[in-house]
Amino acid sequence: MMKFLWFGKTEKKIEPSPLEDLQSRLQATTNEMNDLIDVLRDILLLRNDWKRFIVYNLLAGIIRGVGAALGSTLIFAIILYIVTQVIDLDLPLISEWLSDLITMVEQKRGIVR
Repeated sequence: MMKFLWFGKTEKKIEPSPLEDLQSRLQATTNEMNDLIDVLRDILLLRNDWKRFIVYNLLAGIIRGVGAALGSTLIFAIILYIVTQVIDLDLPLISEWLSDLITMVEQKRGIVR
């Protein structure tokens, strides 16, 4: 395979031999296996220390809960903003239906306009 350089010069790319290719792939696989062994060792150490296991899962649950609450709040705020913009457009059927829906929700919650 030819590799182009500046000023019209070309450089020949030397292809690795099948043995070198196999060695590099084997080395990459060995590195991945070592990483996997390290992760499994950490998991087993965590499972054996029950106090650390409980604290880890408690913190993970709290973080998931806060993330879900913030995410759903953001999504609902965006939806509410879009709905108010549609109502302001004063489209005949959609804005009337949405304003009736908002009125019903506010009456159900005890907020009357």
